[in-house]
Parts: sequence; C-alpha cells; structure tokens
Amino acid sequence: IPPTTSGPTEVPTEVPTPIPTTFSPTPCYNGTREEGITATVRNSVEDPSILDDANSAESQSLNWVITEDSARLDACSPNIVQRWTLGLLYFAMGAADWENNSGWLVDEDECNWYGLTCNEVSDGRMLQQEARKVVEVDLASSGVTGEVPVSLALLQDLTTLKLYDNKIVGSIPEDIFTLTNLKFFDVEENRMDGTLSSSISSWTDLRFLGLSNNTFDGTLPSELGLIPTLKNLWVANNDFRGTIPEEINALTKLRSLQMYSNEFSGTIPAMEGFVRLEIINIGFNKFNGTIPSAFYDAPDLESLLIQNNDFSGTLSSNIDNLVNLKKLFVNNNRLDGPIPFGIGNTALESLHLQSNKFTGSIPATIGNLVNLKNIDLSENDIDGSIPEGLWTIEALELVYLANNTLTGTLSSSFSSLGNNIRDIYLNGNNLNGQLPDIEPGTFGMLEELLLNNNDFVGTVPQSFCDLRNTTGVLTRLWHDCDVECSCCTFCTP
Repeated sequence: IPPTTSGPTEVPTEVPTPIPTTFSPTPCYNGTREEGITATVRNSVEDPSILDDANSAESQSLNWVITEDSARLDACSPNIVQRWTLGLLYFAMGAADWENNSGWLVDEDECNWYGLTCNEVSDGRMLQQEARKVVEVDLASSGVTGEVPVSLALLQDLTTLKLYDNKIVGSIPEDIFTLTNLKFFDVEENRMDGTLSSSISSWTDLRFLGLSNNTFDGTLPSELGLIPTLKNLWVANNDFRGTIPEEINALTKLRSLQMYSNEFSGTIPAMEGFVRLEIINIGFNKFNGTIPSAFYDAPDLESLLIQNNDFSGTLSSNIDNLVNLKKLFVNNNRLDGPIPFGIGNTALESLHLQSNKFTGSIPATIGNLVNLKNIDLSENDIDGSIPEGLWTIEALELVYLANNTLTGTLSSSFSSLGNNIRDIYLNGNNLNGQLPDIEPGTFGMLEELLLNNNDFVGTVPQSFCDLRNTTGVLTRLWHDCDVECSCCTFCTP
C-alpha cells in the first residue's frame, strides 16, 4: 500500500552512532604479518631491491618494524609506512649517536619521539580510524650524519623539515620535492652539495628556504619565481654562480634575502614592489651595475649588505626612506658621488663605505645617528672637515676615516668622546692644528689612535700618555715624527 504522506509524521529522536572502543580493520593482505608488512613497504619505495640488502638502512628498518617494534603494527595499520620511514631515518642518519634520540624506536607512539611533531586530531572517531601524521621533523644541531633518504618523501604530510647545523652529506633527493605541503625547509650548515632542482616549483606554499653554508653549486632555477609565498631565501656561502633569474621579481613577499659569499654575477633584477624586505645580504659576489632603486623603497629594511662586489653609481638620496636601516655595508665596490645628506634620517648602527670613490664632505647629519657604533669611510676621496656632531655620538666604538683628503682641526668635542670608543684611524689625511687634550674619565677603552701622515703640529698632550700609563689599553699610538710625542708607539717620517 503506498504511503499516504510524503514523509514521516514526526521527527525521530536522534541517536548518535556509538564510537567503538577498538578498531578492527578488515585484513588488507594475504599471508603472514611479515609478508603483509614487507609487501606494503616494497610497494611504497622507489627501488624495492634496496630491501634485499640486509645491510641497507631500508632493510634494517623493515626488520625492526617486523621483529622489534613494540607497536606491533601490521600491514593494515594506517601508519605502517610512516613508522618504517622514521625507522629508516634512524638507521640512515646515525641516530644512535645523536645528541638526543629520546623515544626513537622505543616509544610506541612516534609522535613522542624527539624532534617530531604530529598533526593534532580532536575527533575521537578519527583518532581510532586514522592515525596521526608527522608534520614536523626538527633535528637541528643534533649530530645527524649520512645522506637524506629518498624515502623521507613518503612523509607526505610534512610541513617543516629542519636539519640545519649537522654533518649531512650528499644532495637533496629529487623525491623530496614531492612534499607539496612543505612550508619550511632548512639544511643550512651541513656538508651537502649538488644543484637546486627546478622541481622546487612544486613547493608552492614554501615560506623558508635555507641552504646556506654548504657546497651547493650551479645556478638558481628560474622556477623559484613560482613560489610566491616565499619570505626567506637563504643560499649564502655556497658555490652558486650565474645571474639571479628575472623570475625572482615575482617574490614580492620576500623579507630576507641572504646570498652572500657565492659566485653570483651580473646585475640585480629590478625587484620592484619588494616593500616587505628587512634584510638584503648579497655581499662577496661578482654583481655589477647600479644599486636597484627598489632597495630604497623598503621602509622596514634593517640591513643592506652589498659589500665586495663591483657595483657602480651613487647612493641614492632616497636613502632617507630607510628609517629603520641599522646596517649599511657597501664597501669595496666602485661607488662614487657624495654621501647623501639624508643618511642622517636612518637608524644606522654600522656604516661601511670604505674602498670606493666617494667624494664631497661628510654630511653634518651624520651627527643625528645617535646609535652609530661603527663608521668606516676609509680609502675614498672625501674632503672637508670632520663634522663636530660625529664626536658627540656616545655610542661610537670604531671610527675609520683614514686615507681621504680631510682637512681642518679636531674640534673640542673630540676631547669628550665617551668610554665606548676603541679605535680611531685618522691617518693619511690633511688634518692640521694641535691635538686637543682629552678630558679625565674619557677614552677609557681606547686601544688604537692613528694620527700619522697628517699636518698636525705641536706636541701630543700628556693626557694621552697618561691614558697609556693608567689603563694600559692604548697599545697603538701613531703620529708623525715631527710632532713631539714621548709615548707614541710609532711615528712616520
């Protein structure tokens, strides 16, 4: 008889499906537990024959899972491959000698092993039917050795891999680039080599790439430009060469660019719109051309380090946009022109312009840099007098103005420099007049004062000699031989 209504006449009371206290999966393999586990692992690895070598880390891990692992997983266990992969990591990378291998191969839950983090699962049913997955491996500074196993790529939920500061050798396995959830990859300070694969484009959610302090070589792949999420690109102190690919212009979220001490060459891409940059460290390469104008449009920039390259042109007057700039190292290039007046609008603590072709005078605004600790303008063509404001900066520790064409006398403010000052190099200029007395209680940390090859006259004040006698810190006091000095350690004829 057909129903007389289109639906039930009353809503039934909802009764929740009970969550079982145990999970008994349907057997997913034929044969013994050993045969099932072996078949599962063989079907997961790239080269199953490696399991036939009893001495291989892969075979050792398989034997551990089958015969020794207290978890007693079988082939149906959702984490059997993860468990074997972590065992492989243990045997392949010398875990027995790690500084901390707590829990490894001992605890039944691999999420409790040192350096591992698993995803958080709160649903009771899911806890029973789908085991937690390892999402972070952090074995930094742990004494890890050997090569990165290819099968590490089986940890497909991995978002973070930190292996820096170890003794890892070999290259980055190609299969590692199949870890498409990876956000953080850091293998800095190891002994790794090889090239950076174009397959890195598959890491489309990567935020941090750390390869520094290894012996990687080759060129940077243009596919780096396909990772728009990248915030930190650290490839310093390797053997990379060639130019920076233009595709890097797409990485506008970049905050830190560390490429120093390689063999990079050519000009720097425009990098327009990189307003989030905080650190640019590309020194000790073979870059040429001018400093990109975009570098002056990053208001959060704290470090601009481009020393020991072949850059030419001038420092832009737009440097006054860099109100957070603390470190400016452009030394040992071919830069010329004046030091911009706007440099006094920055927050500089270290200013290194030495060994260039800068001209003009030291801008008076230098005295605005109240946090300035180190200034090196040596080996340029800078003229004029030394701004009095420089000597009023109490934070000063190192002042190197040697081998320019500076003129004038040392102002009275020079006499009251604080106790932080350690080195003053004024040699090789055209400074003149009498060296002023120093005030009691100042210059207490002064180690080197080089005044030779100038036009000073008279006598070195006794207060400097007293400084040598009382503190014993002033070990180098150089002057011209025609200036009377009873305590100088060297004089220039």
